[in-house]
Amino acid sequence: MDQLFDDIARLLATTQSRRRAFRLLGGVFATAVVGAFAVKPLSAQSCTPEQIKYGAKTCGPVPSPGTEKAPPGVCCPAGTCCALGGQNQPGQCCTKGQCHCANGRCAASSGGKCPGGCTLCV
Repeated sequence: MDQLFDDIARLLATTQSRRRAFRLLGGVFATAVVGAFAVKPLSAQSCTPEQIKYGAKTCGPVPSPGTEKAPPGVCCPAGTCCALGGQNQPGQCCTKGQCHCANGRCAASSGGKCPGGCTLCV
């Protein structure tokens, strides 16, 4: 936060019009407000029907025994693979060329080969 304040102070100290400086600061403030309150992280939601229509897949956790519902999964865009974690653990979206592993994580491939317990995302 201190660095942000320093950057703003340096920006205001340069030779530019007051109008331009206030417009820039207003844009930064508006972006921060919208980003903080209006946008949900992709990892916190399942895919919408519209996303599924274009090839996205919901990568959801497996429910624990005795429970009927698991927490929401992640929405993996088209062209990615789902690395499904353990019970009630969210999955992770792996890109092509990465390995998706049984522990719910993505791993790097080495020459198209994956570590044990992992499969190459193609």
